[in-house]
Amino acid sequence: MALSTNVYSRFRTTRTVLQDGEEVWGTWNRPNLLKGEIPQNQRAVIKVGSDRAGRPDLISLDVYGTTKLDWLLIAANNATDVFNWPRSGTVIIVPPADIVLGDVL
Repeated sequence: MALSTNVYSRFRTTRTVLQDGEEVWGTWNRPNLLKGEIPQNQRAVIKVGSDRAGRPDLISLDVYGTTKLDWLLIAANNATDVFNWPRSGTVIIVPPADIVLGDVL
């Protein structure tokens, strides 16, 4: 069975490989906008309110119009402990929608 993705998937441009006879995702290819630090003039920052604490999917919905780009916010902020991320009051980096939609999609 072939692995499939949707247009918003972080694995969309990742090649599959065979491991122990099964098709699995290979090394994830970071989008260009996530290769290095996002320049100041190409990003926004927002302070997370209590209504969006622990819900990068809802922040993604607010900013990009889909919950399926929550992975982008997590990667842009180098979040390592994604459970309950981001916390209320945290200031996070939000790559602008026009750059994201042009680079990721």
